[in-house]
Amino acid sequence: MGLIARGLEARGIPTVCIGLMLDLVQRIRPPRAVFLDFPLGHPVGKAHDRRLQLSILRDTLGFLAAARPPADLLKLPYSWGEPFTFVPGLAAKIQGYE
Repeated sequence: MGLIARGLEARGIPTVCIGLMLDLVQRIRPPRAVFLDFPLGHPVGKAHDRRLQLSILRDTLGFLAAARPPADLLKLPYSWGEPFTFVPGLAAKIQGYE
């Protein structure tokens, strides 16, 4: 994510990444990124929640216009609304890669 974004930025194309794992976004340091504390696979919210998805996309694109690289990060204030747990490596185990 960060390498591709930096490559595009070097060619004059502004980018913004949406991250769901804050520690990874902070380590990768894309030129611009927004963070949402949402489950993996849901970068713009719950399925069929058009209002939330549009709000997140508007905020993300607004940040793209205002942010200053390198590594500018905005933590968006949206809440998933119910508990969820991230289990490292679970997806790989489910898919038979571990």
